[in-house]
Amino acid sequence: MGGEEGWLPDVREWAFVGSVGTGKTSALVAAMLMAAMKYPGARLALVSSTRANLERSVLQTLEQMAQPLIQAKKYRHVKRDNRIEITTPEGEKSNIYLFGLDNPNADKLLVGTEWLQVFVDQLERIPERKYEILLTRIRQKVYTKDGKLAPNLAKSTANIDEGKRTWLYRRFQSDAYQVGKDIYVKDVERVIDGVVVRSRRAYIRAKFGENKSLNPNYVEMLALAGSVAEKFMADDWEDSLDIIYYTYDDKRNTLQRIPEQLKDYDMYVGVDVGANTSPNVALFFLVHRKNKNMLGVSEYVEYGNMIRDFGADIASILKDYPEVGDIYLYVDPSAWNSTGFGKTLADELYEGIVSNLNRNVFVDKAFQKGSVRLDEKAYLPVNKMLESGDLKISPSMGITREVLLTTTYEDVHRDRHPRTDVSDALRYVVYNVPQRTDIDDDKEDDAIVKPKKIKWWGYN
Repeated sequence: MGGEEGWLPDVREWAFVGSVGTGKTSALVAAMLMAAMKYPGARLALVSSTRANLERSVLQTLEQMAQPLIQAKKYRHVKRDNRIEITTPEGEKSNIYLFGLDNPNADKLLVGTEWLQVFVDQLERIPERKYEILLTRIRQKVYTKDGKLAPNLAKSTANIDEGKRTWLYRRFQSDAYQVGKDIYVKDVERVIDGVVVRSRRAYIRAKFGENKSLNPNYVEMLALAGSVAEKFMADDWEDSLDIIYYTYDDKRNTLQRIPEQLKDYDMYVGVDVGANTSPNVALFFLVHRKNKNMLGVSEYVEYGNMIRDFGADIASILKDYPEVGDIYLYVDPSAWNSTGFGKTLADELYEGIVSNLNRNVFVDKAFQKGSVRLDEKAYLPVNKMLESGDLKISPSMGITREVLLTTTYEDVHRDRHPRTDVSDALRYVVYNVPQRTDIDDDKEDDAIVKPKKIKWWGYN
C-alpha cells in the first residue's frame, strides 16, 4: 500500500529489503495486482534481471496469488506480447508487461512505453543506471472512476542487509530516517528544468519471522542446513553479486573539462600487463600536487601487442600532456618476474616508453595495500575517493566508466576481461598516490610529495 492514499503518499520509490524467505516477492506481487485492479487502463512493468529468474520465481508467485482472477477468467497471459491482461471489476483492462533484462532489446522496450508503475524483483541484480533509466519512464496518467489521479510509483524487492555497502545501501539506507515500524524514508532534492523538486524514497525492512506464508517445516529444514542457512538469512550467499564501486556517481565523478593549467599536476599511470587472453591496460590520471585530486583523462586497452610496443603507445598518449610535472608509472607487480633473455616485462615496457618520450619517468612496482583477497577492503580506497568526489574520470574513458558502474565481485572472481584488468590498473594508481598528511598548509603551493619508494628510470 506504500505510496497509495493514506500510506505515505509522497513516497514515490519503494524497496522491500531483507534476506531470503521474508515474503518480499509475495508483497511485490500483491501490490502489483492491487494496482492493476484499482487503476483501469494501467500499464505496469514487472522486471527481473533475467527471463529465467522472472519465470521461476516472481511469475509463479503471481499466478498463485491470481488464482481467483484466473478462475473468474479475468486473468489472461498473452505470451506472444509478454504481458498479462487483467480485467478490472468495471470490466476494463489493465496490462502487466514482463521483462527479463537479459533480452538484448529489453532497454528499448522498457523506454519505449510510458508506465503507471514499475515493479522490480531482486533489484540488487540490476545495474543502478538501468534502474534509473526505467524510473524516467514512469509517467502514465490514469484516473480512478471517481476522477482521482493514480500515483506514479516504483516498487522493488532486494536481498540486502545492514552493513553491506552496495549501491542499494547508498540509494536507500544511507541517511534514511525511521518513520514507522521497519519503515525508513530518505529525502531527495534535484533541480529539474530550473525548478527545485523534492521527492522521497523509502525502504521497508523485511524480517524472516513475519512471513506467515512459509511451510512450518521450513524452519526445521533451516536447522538441518546449519551454517549455510545462517548465510542465507544474512544474505552472505550473494556477496559475489554486489557492485564493487557502489559509491560511483555519474554526476559527481564525471570530469567536466581538463584543467587549462597543467603545471600544477603530475601524471600518474596505472598499468596492468596482460597475459594470454587478457589485455594490456593503462589508465592516465592528472594528480594535483597539493590536494591530490585525481582526474582521469585517458585510457588505453589493447590485446596482443608486444609489451615494448605497448610502452610506445603509452608514450604517445603522454606526449599530449607536455606541461605536466613528473610522470609516475605504477606497474603490475608480475611484470618484474623474469621472462628470460635477461629482461623482464617491466624492462621492455620502460624501454618502449623512454625510446619514444624525451622525459624523465618514475617507474615502480605497484604496491597493493591490505589483504590480497579481492573483498570490500581491497576496493575501499577507490570507493572513498569516489564518494568524496576527489576521483573523477573523463567521459572519453568509456570502458573505465562501464567498469565503475557495473563490475561485481563475481566478475573479479571469474577474472572477466577487461573488467578485472581495468580494476587492477585503477587500484594501482589510487593506492600509490602519496597522501598529503606530511605537508603543512602553510608550505609553498608547488610543494611536491614524492612516493616513499620508487625506482627512477631517466631518459638516456
